Amino acid sequence: MLRVFLVFLGFTVSGLGGAGAYYWHAFTDAMGIFGQGTVAPASSGKPQSTAQAAPAPDQPFTMLLLGSDNDAKFDGGPVLTQSMILARVDPVAKTVTMLSIPRDLYVDLSTGQTDKIDKSFLNCGASAALRT
Repeated sequence: MLRVFLVFLGFTVSGLGGAGAYYWHAFTDAMGIFGQGTVAPASSGKPQSTAQAAPAPDQPFTMLLLGSDNDAKFDGGPVLTQSMILARVDPVAKTVTMLSIPRDLYVDLSTGQTDKIDKSFLNCGASAALRT
């Protein structure tokens, strides 16, 4: 019984170590992504564009891509962000690093509440989602 347990433990440790080594670069790149600049003030919860001045051509930049559930099937109502993706573009290295943020992730919102991250846009628009 002890041998079976040790073999199982060996496979588990090896699998976790291999997965960690495989995803380490993606993890460190994702942790190194930082926002920049400011965004336009939110407008009454309606979808909006928060375009900023373009960075220098050789400077990396990060953007937050938000996808809503407002497909105009229904009138009015709150708009939640169904997809949130941080994308970092490095023009010199010609790479794009994307990090998908799960919509059901519980975080401290910029309003001081703790709730699902998909409600950050609902509360105060794109600027609140970016701060969160």
